[in-house]
Amino acid sequence: QTLANVLSQAGTLLSLLIVARLLGNVQYGRFALVQSTVVAFTTVAALGLGITATKYVSEYRSTDPRRAGRVLGLSSTVAMISAAVFAVAYFVACPSLVGGTYSGAMQIGAISVVFVTLNGYQLGALAGFEAFHVIACVSALAAVANPLVTALLTMKFGLPGAVAALGSNAFLVWAIYHFAMRAECRKRNCEVSYRDFRKEGRILLAMSAPASLSGIIGSAAIWATTVILSRQNNGYAQLAIFSA
Repeated sequence: QTLANVLSQAGTLLSLLIVARLLGNVQYGRFALVQSTVVAFTTVAALGLGITATKYVSEYRSTDPRRAGRVLGLSSTVAMISAAVFAVAYFVACPSLVGGTYSGAMQIGAISVVFVTLNGYQLGALAGFEAFHVIACVSALAAVANPLVTALLTMKFGLPGAVAALGSNAFLVWAIYHFAMRAECRKRNCEVSYRDFRKEGRILLAMSAPASLSGIIGSAAIWATTVILSRQNNGYAQLAIFSA
């Protein structure tokens, strides 16, 4: 797990360095605002489902695999609904947030909101299955693919390409996690169930809500800081320095 975190952060750092070098400080400041907004939206949209999946999958994967499957079905359904709602909210909010001619480019970040949100519960489920080798492999792959995709799209399309790279990299991770989670479910005889998953609805209040609230507060404060800074004189250039 430690290796996975190191690889993931290294790949992200290298990608940000590439974007900063290719875009320059003002455009990178706009990119930083997109990234911060995506993080804020996905923190809320995740609803603490990753932690919930980890707890209940690890608890019931052997003793009650059917219940673990219902928890995964519930987490999957809620995550998809939440991802769609917050992606639309992000898309609608972008013009008022950034304005000008760059709102269209920044709206592409809605793709990231969808897949980063969905990745949360899948990562939590894999951790619950103790499939840490899978998580490490995905992180290693993303650490290589992320900078390459980011460099190619940014060089070709500039700011829209850099924002699109956030979404494409999130999609890549989602696709691998999706098939890896399915494989783990088959191996553990723990099929994701969408039948009677409402029976597990109480866990959203017991586990997901407190976990979600703890992350929202800090994320909202950081996001508000970036928005306030971007509105100042020469704000995007200053935001680029702050982000770096």
